[in-house]
Amino acid sequence: MLKRSAAAIVVGVLCAMHPAGALAGDLEVSIAVADGKSITSGTLTVEDQSFALPIGGKKVVSGLPDKRIAVTVDAIVGEKGGVRYLGVADIKTLPGKTVPATVTIAPVADIEAFCSGCHPNKGDTAKHNQIVRDVHATGKELTGRYLDQVAKYNAAAELQRKEKAKNPQLPILLDKRLVKVGGKDVVKFFYTCESCHTAHVVTPWARQIRGPYRKSSVFCEGCHY
Repeated sequence: MLKRSAAAIVVGVLCAMHPAGALAGDLEVSIAVADGKSITSGTLTVEDQSFALPIGGKKVVSGLPDKRIAVTVDAIVGEKGGVRYLGVADIKTLPGKTVPATVTIAPVADIEAFCSGCHPNKGDTAKHNQIVRDVHATGKELTGRYLDQVAKYNAAAELQRKEKAKNPQLPILLDKRLVKVGGKDVVKFFYTCESCHTAHVVTPWARQIRGPYRKSSVFCEGCHY
């Protein structure tokens, strides 16, 4: 079960701006927990706006662009470290209207499976308006010099954050897992879709990428040496 802090998912300065003349309406967001448990902490994300959880009742998010929006709740539920819960609502805003949006969150044991529900792999059948995942393989173990590269990249990202750089790159996230090897528990690290993309948090770069991206970019060199 993933237990990563939701705060770690939404790290950094979000500087995306709404284009002039594109403001539409508001969303009235309600949050439901599938099993009725209490939210300990987390984040509600709507485009480039983030709000700390828990939020009582409904949250009105104003001044949104006229487009489809993935309203995301990334939460920790329960005590003693808690369990990560996620939920996404695909909502279309309407000019001059307040649109209701309910986000139901549930435990996430496998982020790859969760994301594939809306972002199928290339070659898989995609439903109407779904965004196919990019061709980079995910859910794989990261080892050796690749791990060293991630550490260097994340150290640079942390330095940018501390120095309050404009558009600091976000850290590459890895899943730390205990894996049975020869009957023993061994710590291994895996990269997932969240290693490169945020959970719908708008960043200054395309497709919610966690850092400045282009061919042979600094972000690519976060893993590749």
